Amino acid sequence: MQSPQYRADIDGLRAVAVLAVIGYHFFPQWVPAGFAGVDVFFVISGFLITGIIADAIEAGRFSLVDFYARRIRRIFPALIVVLLACVAAGWGLLYSDEYRLLGNHVAAGAGFVTNILLWRETGYFDAAAETKPLLHLWSLGVEEQFYIVWPLVLAYLCRTARARFATVAVVFIASLAACIAVTALNPVQAFYLPVYRFWELMAGASLALHPQWQARSQADSNVRSLAGIALLLACGAVIQPGSPFPGWRALVPVFATFLLLSAGAGGIVNRVVLSHRWVVAVGLISYPLYLWHWPLLSMLRIANNDAPVTFARGLVLLAASFLLAWATYRVIERPVRYGRFGGRRAIAAAAVMGCVAALGLAISLKEGVPSREVNSRDPTWPSRVGPYATDVRPMLLEDCGLPPEQSRLLARCVRDSRGVERFALVGDSKADAMFHGLVRTSTEAGRWMFVGGATGHDSVEPELFGKDRHEPYVLPSRIAFEAVARDRNVETVVIVAATRALFHLSSNDSIEDLATSPWYDEARDGLGRFVTGLLDAGKKVVIVVDNPTLPDPKLCMTDARITWHGKVGNFLGIGKPDARCEISIDRHLELSARYRKLLSEVQRIAPDRITLFDLEPFLCDMARRRCGAFDGDMFLYSFADHVSDAASMRIGKALNDSLVNGGVQKRGRDSSSNKSL
Repeated sequence: MQSPQYRADIDGLRAVAVLAVIGYHFFPQWVPAGFAGVDVFFVISGFLITGIIADAIEAGRFSLVDFYARRIRRIFPALIVVLLACVAAGWGLLYSDEYRLLGNHVAAGAGFVTNILLWRETGYFDAAAETKPLLHLWSLGVEEQFYIVWPLVLAYLCRTARARFATVAVVFIASLAACIAVTALNPVQAFYLPVYRFWELMAGASLALHPQWQARSQADSNVRSLAGIALLLACGAVIQPGSPFPGWRALVPVFATFLLLSAGAGGIVNRVVLSHRWVVAVGLISYPLYLWHWPLLSMLRIANNDAPVTFARGLVLLAASFLLAWATYRVIERPVRYGRFGGRRAIAAAAVMGCVAALGLAISLKEGVPSREVNSRDPTWPSRVGPYATDVRPMLLEDCGLPPEQSRLLARCVRDSRGVERFALVGDSKADAMFHGLVRTSTEAGRWMFVGGATGHDSVEPELFGKDRHEPYVLPSRIAFEAVARDRNVETVVIVAATRALFHLSSNDSIEDLATSPWYDEARDGLGRFVTGLLDAGKKVVIVVDNPTLPDPKLCMTDARITWHGKVGNFLGIGKPDARCEISIDRHLELSARYRKLLSEVQRIAPDRITLFDLEPFLCDMARRRCGAFDGDMFLYSFADHVSDAASMRIGKALNDSLVNGGVQKRGRDSSSNKSL
C-alpha cells in the first residue's frame, strides 16, 4: 500500500478548517458553524496517520518508537511555547483562582487530557468558556489519544487487510451510534470524550486503507470536489451554536471532508482553490495558528473584563495570531521537526513537556500563587474584607445534628462552638457567602448554625417538593429542613435563596428573564411548604430578600489587572468596567417585582411570624438610588452575584441586632455606623 504522497490540497483543506474555527471564535455572527472545522481536522488526521502507519507496516519498517518520536517532534515544540506563554501572561493578569485553573489546564494540555478535564469541570462553579485560555486544546487531546491507541491496533491486532477493514467498520459504526445517542442525553460528554469522536477519524482512516474508494476519473474527481465544498458551505444551515453537537449533525463536515479527500489533488476545487499557494501557506502554519489564536482572544477578554471583542480589535488579534504562528513555524516547529538528531530532539521535547506539566501542577498546588502582585487588586483578597477579617473556621463545629450519611450530601453542616445555636441559616451558596459575617458579628445573645451551600451538582434551595428542574433541590433541602426543624435550640430560621435558582434564570449576572420564567407557581409552592413546615415546628422565619444582581466584581474594576496605559491599551479596551456594574434601585425593583411578589405571598401565610429582610439598604446607596459593586474602596461582592466578606459583616451586624433586639435595623450605605465596616 502506498503512503499518501504530499498533497498541497490537504494543506489547503487544513487552512479552510483553521480559518473556520478562527472565524467562529472571532466573528461568530458571520461563521456560526465554524467550530465544525475541528471535525475536518479529525478526518484529515485519521486519513494521514493511518496511511503512514499502514505503509510502514506493509514495508516491514514500522516502529512504535519512531512513530511516537515523529509525533513528539511534530506536536510538542509549538505547544510548549504556547503553554509557557500562557503561564507568563497569566502571572501578571490572572487572580489566584483563575491562575490555579490555568495551572490545571497547562498540566492537562501538556498531558493531552484537556478534553477529559473540561468534561469533568462542567458544573455550578465552572468558569465561562471564553475565559479559559487553553480551552481549544480539547481537540488536541482527542487526536493524541487516538495516536496512542490506533498504531497499536493496526500494528499488533490487525495484521491483514480484512482485519483492518472490519476494525474500522466496527469502530466507525459503534462510535457514531454512541455519539448520536449520547449527544441527545449528554452533549457535553459526547463533545469532549474520544469514544464519541473516533468515528470521525475512522472516516479518514477508511479512505487511507481503501484507495479504491478514491475517485477514478477526472469527472468523478470534480463531482466529489464540488459536492464536498458544497457540503462544507452547507454546514451553516445545518449546524447552529445552540444545536446539540456532535451527534448526527457532525456527519455533514465529516462526509464533506471525506469527499474532498477522495476527490484527490486533481478535483476542480482541490486543484484551483485548495492548492493555491496562499491557501497552502495558511495550511502549513495551521497548527501553530490554531494554538495561538484562542489564548490571545481569551486573555484579551479577561483583561477587557469579559467584554465581547470588537471587529477592529479582532482584526488586530487575528494579525497577531498569524504573526506568532508564522514565527513559531519558522523558528520552532520546522527546525525541531526536520533538523538533525531526531531521536535526541524528541527526547528533549518530551522532557521539556514534562517540566511544563510539573509547572502547571505546581501553580495549581500553590493555589494560583497568591503572593503575585495582581492579587492585591482581587475582590476576594483578604485585605479587602475589613477589620473583622478573622478566620471563623476554628469557631465552627462540623456538626448540625444530622447522621453522617445525610450531612455528607450537604456542602456545609456547621454550628458555632462558642455557644448554643439560637439562629439557623438555611440556603444555597448565597447563604454560604453571608454566613461568616453572621458568625463574626454574633454575640452570646445568639449564636448560629448553617445547613446548606452548593455542591457541583445541586444545592439547598428551600423547597419541600419539586419536579422537573427543581427536583435536584428536594433531597438536600429536606435534609436541611429536618436539621433545623428538629433542633429545639433554634428559635428563628433565616432563609437565603438565589432568585436565579428559584426561577431557573439563564444568567448569573442578570435577572432580566425573570418576568418570563415559567417556574413561578412551583417556586412559590415549594418555598411556602418549607416555611409552613418550619412554622409548624414552632420556628420564626426570616426570608432574606436577594441582593441586586450584578456581574462578577472582577469585571467592574477599572485598570485592576493591567496597570499600564497608552494608545494600544486604550484601543484594546483593557481595564474598562462593565456597563452593567451599576444599576438603579428603581430598575432593580422593576426587574425583581415578580420575585418580590412571590415572597409577599409566602409572607402572608403568617405575617406575624414571617419577616422579610431586604439587603438593599446595606448594598445600595439609598441617597443616590444606585446599587454598585463597591462602596468607596470596599468590595460589596466577591464572586458572581455573591456578597463579599465585608458586606456579609455589614449585613450580619444588622441582622444579628434585629434578631436579638426584635426590631429590624436597616442601616444602609449612607449610615455612619456602616461606614466603619
